[in-house]
Amino acid sequence: IALPRGYHPVFPSCPLRSGCSGLGNTKMAEDAAPAPAEGKKPYNPDPNALPPKGESAGGCCVKSDPHAKAEPHKCPTSIDRGYTDCLALLLLIACWVITTGVGVSAMQGTLLSKCGANGDQQCEGNARALLAPTDYKGRMCGVDSSVSNKPYGYLVSKYGDIVCVDECPKKSVTPDFTESAYTNLKHFCMQSEVSDSYKTASYTSTKGQDYLTLLGTSTDGSTYLEGPCMFELGSFELGYYCGFNPDSKLPSIPANPTYGVPAFPYGNETITSLITGNGKSATSYLADFISDLVVTKDAIFGFGFAIALMVAFVYSYLMTLGLVDCVVWGCILVVFALFFGLGGYMYYTYQQWDAANCDAPSDGSSSSCTGAGVAHSDNEIDGMMYVSYFCFGVSALWVAFIICICSKIRLACAFVKVAGTAVRDMPIVLFFPVVQIAGLLLFLLPWMYYMAFVHAQGLFLCENNCLSGDSCNGMKDGKLFDCSLSEVGSKYPSNETKYTWEWADASLGSDQDLASSWMMFSYFWTSQFIVAMGQLVMAMTFVLWYFAGYDKDQEEQVAVQTAAAEGEKIEPKKQVGCCYKLICGDPDNYRGNGLFFKGLHLVLYHVGTAAAGSLVIAIIQFIRYMVAKIQAQCNKSLTGTAKTIANIVLCCIQCCLYCLEKCMKF
Repeated sequence: IALPRGYHPVFPSCPLRSGCSGLGNTKMAEDAAPAPAEGKKPYNPDPNALPPKGESAGGCCVKSDPHAKAEPHKCPTSIDRGYTDCLALLLLIACWVITTGVGVSAMQGTLLSKCGANGDQQCEGNARALLAPTDYKGRMCGVDSSVSNKPYGYLVSKYGDIVCVDECPKKSVTPDFTESAYTNLKHFCMQSEVSDSYKTASYTSTKGQDYLTLLGTSTDGSTYLEGPCMFELGSFELGYYCGFNPDSKLPSIPANPTYGVPAFPYGNETITSLITGNGKSATSYLADFISDLVVTKDAIFGFGFAIALMVAFVYSYLMTLGLVDCVVWGCILVVFALFFGLGGYMYYTYQQWDAANCDAPSDGSSSSCTGAGVAHSDNEIDGMMYVSYFCFGVSALWVAFIICICSKIRLACAFVKVAGTAVRDMPIVLFFPVVQIAGLLLFLLPWMYYMAFVHAQGLFLCENNCLSGDSCNGMKDGKLFDCSLSEVGSKYPSNETKYTWEWADASLGSDQDLASSWMMFSYFWTSQFIVAMGQLVMAMTFVLWYFAGYDKDQEEQVAVQTAAAEGEKIEPKKQVGCCYKLICGDPDNYRGNGLFFKGLHLVLYHVGTAAAGSLVIAIIQFIRYMVAKIQAQCNKSLTGTAKTIANIVLCCIQCCLYCLEKCMKF
């Protein structure tokens, strides 16, 4: 079909140039047309011809001049942009400011004002108390006065009992056999659990050599490490906990026939083999996992990152060469062959069973019966037949389904090919998730620090050692309470009193709970904002890649078509060769890593939109978080039927909120 001269070759409704009345011999048609009557428009035999100058095409509703030169269709990425949803961005910044204020006030002790038995004392934040190990007496290592100089927790039994120590031992120590068993183990013992007879025993006595009782280990090894004491083993600092080195060996304790003391059955065995040898536990699995990470760190980072990245590039390249078609259609054929072959096998089995389920003729005449007696019941035979029919039906439905969505499958394969090409052209996009993770970590570092202080609100309470039952007079160095000097006598040689840490009220609905809830909302919003920004950057980058050179192609195509319609000729721009494109790239259709940075620039206009969208998801996640807290509280406070009903209702609410969140995301 010939296009009217002066119209866009791709968009025929768009005029390009003025002074054209259509293609073909329109001049002859005009000469042959009768002269119009006075006051009437001249007859125009060409329905595609432009109206006379000064008239608009399409009647009074269209005010555009059809003789005006049309502009080429613009690429979606080259349109003028403005900042969107600025209010949402301002709200997100305000959220970060409030979060910082909550964290700073928690650190300074001004977040809460209700602490103490009467709720009239000022709280303070003590993250050290939150992270401190708790010993077998419930004392916080490095916090409570009786263990303030022992900040580390050391495991002394397989049941998780901990004692506070001043430092973690760096290497295993062999006991000095010229000293008693308790003397060698006393720094790693639950003192109140050890009998005084062991504490005062000489090394030349039975109890002075009885390591097995202090270690809680039987002679046959059926019980081990169940006592109040532990050897001094090589360990490392894991926060404020002493973690045993996996290769630390238990000392060898020989038998002492003189005092009737048997040998220690686990001498020279590593602590890891001892812990994991008598049944797995959560702790042993964690220990195995950490040990495996340390041993295989080179393989993890080498093969798990470098090799995987190379394989990803090779795979994406193969996808662009048509491998995706082979994989997809191969899987489709395998599924069909599986069901059809299974149906054929079952039908063959049905025939074999049916032939064997009969009595052969006694006269020896020919018959399809191949056996004698009942090999399978009629129900089994019929069942095998129906299952074979079912498999045939499924294979037929599978073929029909594939025929219906065949075009969609081809389109999906084309998308995969294009995506693989885009990733190879812009390999920098593979590293953008690392930028997102870095951004999340940048937020989480101060957020976790603030969160620790929010949950570490409380105050030090003293156990008064002063005369006359007076209360403590004050604090020394921020936490040590003093008695007045006049009350210090021979009975109270020191004016320093004992103190313990008491947590603030953190029940549901308390001030601390509200502050914690706000911190969680800030986390939900920020994390979803980072995800949304990543989606916008990736989308804009691939749009730029897809439409690279679109505007120049449109301008050149319009110019060539317009010149041809006017009888002129414009030579199209000379195309560069494939080798040149491969080495230097296409000079007009640039598709490289630079598009990623251009996409970042364009996304800056829509940061507010990312903040607005992530706010919606954050609100839903926060509601789910609050429902989970209510559910946990119900499990603690309710029993019986009420607990069951509450869990059912809250689980249904969680399910609905989960579906709503997925719908809002996708």
